[in-house]
Amino acid sequence: MNDIGSVNFLLNKPIYYDKFSNHRINGSFIIIDLNTNKTAGVGFLN
Repeated sequence: MNDIGSVNFLLNKPIYYDKFSNHRINGSFIIIDLNTNKTAGVGFLN
């Protein structure tokens, strides 16, 4: 059920972020399922 992986995202515009190791709030994100409004995943930027 819970897995750990590494992914790459291609975004249509730049975003501002920090490495998770430098700034925990600005270096992480949550993915929300639009149909259920439940958390579908979390991520950390490196």
